[in-house]
Amino acid sequence: MSRVRCVLLLIVCIAVQALEVSAQIRIAAPYYLAESFNALNRGRSCGDGRLPEQHSYPSGAVELALLCKALLREGPLEFEFVLAPNYARALKLLEQGRADIAAETIWFEDANPDSFWLSEPLLLIGESEKGLYLPKGHRALGATSVDIRALSAITTAGWRQDRMVLDELSAHSRQVVKQQSIFELLKLGRADFTLLSFPNSAALTVERYGGEFEPLPGVRVLMPSSRHYAISRRSLHGKALQQRLNTVLARMRRTGELNDYLRHLGIGNPAVSGWRVVNRVAQ
Repeated sequence: MSRVRCVLLLIVCIAVQALEVSAQIRIAAPYYLAESFNALNRGRSCGDGRLPEQHSYPSGAVELALLCKALLREGPLEFEFVLAPNYARALKLLEQGRADIAAETIWFEDANPDSFWLSEPLLLIGESEKGLYLPKGHRALGATSVDIRALSAITTAGWRQDRMVLDELSAHSRQVVKQQSIFELLKLGRADFTLLSFPNSAALTVERYGGEFEPLPGVRVLMPSSRHYAISRRSLHGKALQQRLNTVLARMRRTGELNDYLRHLGIGNPAVSGWRVVNRVAQ
C-alpha cells in the first residue's frame, strides 16, 4: 500500500469551513483506476473540463471524475490519494480509517453498515448494465447460436455481485485476485468471458491491458444491486462529506447534469438497448 499526494493531478486547495477541515480528504483508489483516470482526464485537474464525448474507459474512472466535481462544487478541498492493489483492499482502507472516501462507487451489499456511510444511490437496482465480453476473435462471437452455460467465466474474487451473476450464467466460473489477471487469462484462452460495462459509443469494443474485447452480441445483464459512494465512519469529516455529496448529486439529478455522467458510464447506450437480459433482477 502506498500513499501518494496528488497522484491523479488534482489541484491542491484550501478546505472550506462547511466541512470544517484543514487536512486532506483521503480518497482510496486501486492502482488500475488511478492509471485509467490519468488517461481519461488527459492531465487536467480532477473536476476540470468535460469528459471525452466517446470513450471506452472503465466506469470507475468516470465515477472518480464525478466524485471530484461533486465535492468541489460546494467549494475547494485538498485531496490526498491512498492507493491499493484492488477494489477489496481499497474498501479495507476505509474500514481501517486510513481513507475518508472511495474513488469509485460500491455495491450496496458490499457496504458494512458498521464501517461505512453511503451516499444516495448513483445507480439504482437494474440500472447498471454489462456485457459478456470475450477476446476479439473468439469463436463464440461469430456463432449463430451460443450456449452461455457452456462458456467459462472469470472475474475477481472481490467483485461479489459479478461473481453472483456469473455463477448464474455459467457452469464454469472462476475468480482471480488481480483485475489484470482476468484479461491475461482471457487472452490465453483459459477463460471465455467476463462482465464489463459497455462504453458510451456505438463501437462496443474495449481495450484492457493490451488486448481487445468484444461483447457477445444480443445479450446483456442488469446488475441486481445499487451503486453508492462509500465514506468511512472513522473519518473525522465523514458525515460532512456524505451530506455535501448527497446535496450536490441531488441537484445534478434535478437539473439533468447527472444524466451526462450516466451516459459516460455506458448507461442507456442505444446500441444495446434492445439486447436480451439474460440474468434475474429482483426489483
